[in-house]
Amino acid sequence: MALKAKDLRNENPEELRNRLRSLKKKLLEMKFQHAGGALSDPLQIRVARKDIARIQSVLKDKEKEEKNEK
Repeated sequence: MALKAKDLRNENPEELRNRLRSLKKKLLEMKFQHAGGALSDPLQIRVARKDIARIQSVLKDKEKEEKNEK
């Protein structure tokens, strides 16, 4: 299931970074499984990539907000 940007904006940056690390690790594992033919649903790779992009976008927005507050 895809993550929602609205929900991600409610998390603090450290939680987002942890989630980003785990998703990147999961994506790497899925790529290996796909190459070996063991991945049952290749669309999971696309969903993971988009989730990673959403998290990175939210993190960048939070960094800009913090920079503007200073």
